[in-house]
Amino acid sequence: MNPNPGGDLEIFAKKINGKATLEELTERVCEAHKAAQGAAANALAAIFAAGEALIAARPRLAAGSWQRWLRTNCFRGALAAGDAARPRLSPKPSALDARRGA
Repeated sequence: MNPNPGGDLEIFAKKINGKATLEELTERVCEAHKAAQGAAANALAAIFAAGEALIAARPRLAAGSWQRWLRTNCFRGALAAGDAARPRLSPKPSALDARRGA
């Protein structure tokens, strides 16, 4: 994954001065929008990768050791990780699945 999601984030450090042209402001808006789209895409890819790994890991653990394993190995709260995996593990279709026609 890209360690610098969204590309060059120096645009956020630039101050807008009163002398900026409309063309310069337009360019900044477009650069910031592109950076936000890239960051969101990278975040979603990371979330899905983590979810897939969690789903694969859970059946490999002894009964009752899931939350301890999460706290010890994943540096996340067991409830947060459980919430992230729950929709994929649930036998009931989610609202998103229904909208997609799955």
